[in-house]
Amino acid sequence: MPRAKDARTLLLGTWRSDRKRTVAQWVYPKRLAVKRRKWFESIFGHLTIQYTAKFEISRHEGKRSRRRYRIAWSREGPVFPQLFIVTHDTAGEKGTHIFFDSPNSFYVQGGECAEFFKRVTSPPKSTRASAARHR
Repeated sequence: MPRAKDARTLLLGTWRSDRKRTVAQWVYPKRLAVKRRKWFESIFGHLTIQYTAKFEISRHEGKRSRRRYRIAWSREGPVFPQLFIVTHDTAGEKGTHIFFDSPNSFYVQGGECAEFFKRVTSPPKSTRASAARHR
């Protein structure tokens, strides 16, 4: 089981939005039309995010963005670690709180709901070694 100090290594790799898990736990307004709900649910499952030792590279609907990131803090949770990362680009800084629920899954909480991500690829061994040096 990873410790907090291993959180950076755990984050490395490529992740994809997990539509099935996200939609299963989403809390919808009471009076949401079926057509609108289906449209909303179609948003999930397309975003991929790759974390390297220094960059967050996201791809969504043909658009790619690359931002430098840093881990502001990490801690061991009851089972898996949590991270708070800060990304930086020309628009400024943005913080994201990441909760791992397995070595191959994490979620980002947003109010009562969360978006889940599943691991697509693990990082190359050279990238894991590089991340370990940056701790």
